[in-house]
Amino acid sequence: MKSIDILLQQHQVPKGPGYAVAVYQRGQVIYSGAAGLADIERNVGLTAASVFDIASVSKQFTAAALVILEKQGLLSLDDRLVDYIDGLPEYCNSIRLRHLLNHTSGLRDYNELLFQAGVQFDQAVSDSQALAMIKRQYALEFAPGEKFEYSNTGYFLLAQVVQAVTGKTLSQFSQQAILTPLEMTNSYFWGRAGQDQPPVVKAYCDDGNDGYEPQMANWQTLGDGALCTNTQDLLKWDNIFYTQDPYWRDIAARLQQPGMLNNGASTEYGLGLEFGRYRGLPIVFHDGCWGGYLSQYLRFPEQQLSVVVLSNDADGDPIGLAESIADIVLANVLVDEQVLPELARREAFSESMLRALPGRYEFLHDPENGFEIVRSGEQITLLFGGERVLYHAGDGQLVNDAGQLTVIFDMQQNLVVSWLGARTGKAFKVRKINYFQPSKADLNRLVGHYFSAELNTQLEICHNGQALVMISAEEVYQLEYSESDLLKTSHEDMTRLRIQQRQGTVSLFTGVHNVLNIEFVKT
Repeated sequence: MKSIDILLQQHQVPKGPGYAVAVYQRGQVIYSGAAGLADIERNVGLTAASVFDIASVSKQFTAAALVILEKQGLLSLDDRLVDYIDGLPEYCNSIRLRHLLNHTSGLRDYNELLFQAGVQFDQAVSDSQALAMIKRQYALEFAPGEKFEYSNTGYFLLAQVVQAVTGKTLSQFSQQAILTPLEMTNSYFWGRAGQDQPPVVKAYCDDGNDGYEPQMANWQTLGDGALCTNTQDLLKWDNIFYTQDPYWRDIAARLQQPGMLNNGASTEYGLGLEFGRYRGLPIVFHDGCWGGYLSQYLRFPEQQLSVVVLSNDADGDPIGLAESIADIVLANVLVDEQVLPELARREAFSESMLRALPGRYEFLHDPENGFEIVRSGEQITLLFGGERVLYHAGDGQLVNDAGQLTVIFDMQQNLVVSWLGARTGKAFKVRKINYFQPSKADLNRLVGHYFSAELNTQLEICHNGQALVMISAEEVYQLEYSESDLLKTSHEDMTRLRIQQRQGTVSLFTGVHNVLNIEFVKT
């Protein structure tokens, strides 16, 4: 398909890292291609056979290992986690293995915890270090089963469960129970508990000087990632979702059962797989990101078609590339859905809406990104990659002319609460930013040293004469007030700090979406 070849070349940077791409349909490869370098220093090109670390796309393989153990009668997904791993805090007593698989456990993400403690990608991290960090936490983010919150901790702990049950590492068990039976001969988990060799493909990031430097993680943990494979082997895995073999057909069906919350509502995540819609069609998918490795596995079950994109470029866009490939291959069946309600229901804005709407907003799942709404007389305009006039379609739902996005305004709370995009049909919660100009006293009260017992690390806040800065793990980060009780930072893994002052003591609480309440107490 020449159009995909052209698309692939457009995404690839000359003499840099790149992509390996494959499209499968009904058990056959209908497109395979690669562009870029697997090893820049040795000028080795990428091919369809190049082996990548597929990061979190690995989670479905970990989930399959648990399903197989349940089929063998060695465990139940409804077993308690504490029955397999010793020394966990008491609050883990109500966590079931199924909670870990569905990301409904409430456990904080151990990756984020280690990053906040100053651990870098290239530092060695063992299972014992990761477990120690998990066990140091004082509380869950929420009660098990109360909500969905993506957390790598669950899948790391599932790898420990596999070893506790079988006496084999996840690498050894998956090789025996999954990879060898499916003849995935180029696939393996790597790390201390896996094979010694790293992926064949080296991962890179921008070096800041129009070049690239290696970005290879040295963490030795498994379960939440670390499967190495290629586009050829992933076809063999993809085929289990369409096979007539009753054994693999049952496993595939189990992986695709959505999680269930305590209130009976289902989630959009099964066992290592996510569910959604793309341009009118249901999709099953998962993306991955680790070090300089990025990956996207996108499947259209009704068309029995899958798009796999593997990248060794930390600044690559495998998700966008996979969707663009799907646009080409499925051009005759994809549509841009109109987001209801129809524009025919257009209504006038109330005065309270006209007053409340203008301002800057951020996405709760990605606070670094957002949009702005401005008012000009009776007209409301959205600023997001351009200007789009919004119309009130009734019941607080604002839509653009094309009907391809909806901004939801809660009439009771008098504020914007979510954003819905037509291409994915996915809603994202948002919040309005209430900007705050701090006084000299506000700045001075934050200056000092802070310690977190849960992270076993400290940070310092000082004023350099012009602005507040935060010093963590010998690195200096910019700080600025966003709201009266909220700081934004330039720290990639501690982007927000919530301020709380009580009984003369200042505390800072981390605000990353899946690690919300780590406390740093001023010493």
